[in-house]
Amino acid sequence: MIVRTTALLLPLALPQAPELPREQEDKTMRMLIFLLTALGTLVTASADEYWITYEGNDFPENEGWTRHTYAGGAERWLEDGALVIDSISVGDLQATDTYQQVDVRRPEPGELFVAEWRMRLDQFEESYDALVVIARPEPLGDLTFAHALDHLVVFDDWDPIPVTPGEWHIYRFESEDMDAYTLLVDGAPAYEGHFQTPSLLDPLLAFGNAARGAASVSRWDYVRFGIIPEPSSVLLLTVGFLARRGRG
Repeated sequence: MIVRTTALLLPLALPQAPELPREQEDKTMRMLIFLLTALGTLVTASADEYWITYEGNDFPENEGWTRHTYAGGAERWLEDGALVIDSISVGDLQATDTYQQVDVRRPEPGELFVAEWRMRLDQFEESYDALVVIARPEPLGDLTFAHALDHLVVFDDWDPIPVTPGEWHIYRFESEDMDAYTLLVDGAPAYEGHFQTPSLLDPLLAFGNAARGAASVSRWDYVRFGIIPEPSSVLLLTVGFLARRGRG
């Protein structure tokens, strides 16, 4: 599924520009409107070109994701706009049930790779099972975010990132270069790190109950990823234009 995004232009504290003649003021305003419209078009075009989502409205394989299972997979159903994956009730700790997309790209300068998922973990047995995996293009590297009831960890760091158990949380991954990254939890920066290398994985983003020898009941409201303009790059043109206007 492809969704449309728009730019948010934040208010800027700039010195007041000198008063301009009416004709020049009208021209300046027309130029500013044109610039902001163009920026919005660029942002929308970039986001439309590459923004892949799962929104919990159907099973992922019906929305373009590839399903992978082991030992018959998990029990699963749709409930309140979310996908529920239950690998506990099947009674086999070897059962896995995951979904993946392979169109993971590197951002260009001025762009940001973003992955965001909203999920809740209801039950958890033996070890980490509900995972999100991101693997980058050459040079190959990967990351695994593993969810427990009251925290998540990044393989191979294992430093727990606390979360409130039994609640929905929004996890957001951001990277300018697919090397260094920031993970935000519910909008707050929670962890910074680098991709693990070397990797045997080709580029992909996968989610689900993925660990053999463990089981869980996980709920996935949405999973989204893509490349968007960095907020700073969107604002730079506006700032530059306003500064020139001030000098005019």
